[in-house]
Amino acid sequence: MDANKAALLGLSKNESIIFSNLINMHPLSAGELIRKTGIHRNIVYDIIGKLENKGFVFTVIKKNKRYYYIADEKFFNNFINKEEKKIIEKKRIIKGLLSELKQYENIDLNAQINVINGKNGLKILSDDLLNEKKNYLIFGASEKILDALPKYYWKNFAIKRQKIKIKTRLIASHKLRWWVEKELDEQYNEARYLKKFETSTCETVIWGNKVAIVFLSPEIKIIIIEDKSLSENYTEIFELLWETAEK
Repeated sequence: MDANKAALLGLSKNESIIFSNLINMHPLSAGELIRKTGIHRNIVYDIIGKLENKGFVFTVIKKNKRYYYIADEKFFNNFINKEEKKIIEKKRIIKGLLSELKQYENIDLNAQINVINGKNGLKILSDDLLNEKKNYLIFGASEKILDALPKYYWKNFAIKRQKIKIKTRLIASHKLRWWVEKELDEQYNEARYLKKFETSTCETVIWGNKVAIVFLSPEIKIIIIEDKSLSENYTEIFELLWETAEK
């Protein structure tokens, strides 16, 4: 198996490289994995730990040396069952979404829609928020957004935004609380938290007449829609979530 196929299992780039090497010639020691992949030893040990936590890999100690094996058939059968359940749940959610969208039939189908890909797309979105100088709303934020670009970028963006007095309300994963409390000025930022966003790979930004839907996995894709009616509808959704979120 090559790393590209391994990535389809929901693994990161480095996880896929380690996993594919183990698939091809397990068992391997950490030292062997380091030599074969060229990945730094600390990263290799970190990735092995993550793969073990996910159940893809297990450890056997032989003569005081650790060797890493791929999980057995039972694990992968269970994995398939879980993925099938996720697909069923996604279909249910999409059907519900389609039903909800019927109430928004008055949305202008000629609305301006832009799709931008990759990390540069996040920078374009950030610049747009700064240039328009409007307060904005975000829901669905998780720690994944901090991994998409260097943390210093987000810190500098927050400083620039607060300097020109743009305020934001944010509904995020509890795991993002530490960053909000450390880096964001309470005068310009108000945050609440929902546990359901801890595994979120998509967040929504609302400002002016625009809505941006930011997909962070498996690759970064941003859809920006300029439509007053849609913006108002998403604002209503935000306010409903805000009422149920924890401070």
